[in-house]
This record gives sequence, C-alpha cells and structure tokens, in this order.
Amino acid sequence: MVDGLQKKRIKPILDVVIARFHQFSRLQKELTATKAALAERKTAMDQGKKIADVAEAVSALQEAGIAWEIVPGVTAAVSAAASASEFPTERGTTNAVV
Repeated sequence: MVDGLQKKRIKPILDVVIARFHQFSRLQKELTATKAALAERKTAMDQGKKIADVAEAVSALQEAGIAWEIVPGVTAAVSAAASASEFPTERGTTNAVV
C-alpha cells in the first residue's frame, strides 16, 4: 500500500480506473469498426472508378451506401440522360447513343 493512502479511498480510485479502461476499450472498438467501414467505402469507390459502365458504377456506389452525383459535361446527350437518371451506356441494352 502506498504511504498515506487510506483503504477506504482505494475502491473509488479503482472504480474510476476501471471505468476509464472500459471507456477506452469501447472507443478502440469503435475506431476499429469505423476504420473498417471506411476501408470498405474506399474499396467501393476505387471499384467504381474502374468500372466503365455508368450503371454498374452507380450500383456499386449505392450498394456501399455512398452518395453519388453525375456531373454532366461530356455531351448534351449524356447530360440529358444523366438529368433523367438514365444510363446511355448500359451493357446489354444500349448499342448506340443517338
């Protein structure tokens, strides 16, 4: 026992130490879970960048819960399609953009 520390003061001190330990442990678990979720979102975003088909990219982003927005600017046709939430390059469906 430390000199000058009374027995009746030990329990409250230990209670505080244990509570802080549990709080730190919860924060560590939350941090780990948040880092994992961020890594999943980053992976989904990276996959979206590699996908040439807009419909596939949008689906991948939606599945990952990532907000997205099409910024038109290539051509008027693509711009109009984007505004209508249509995908002029959908595989298996579209073979030309008129």
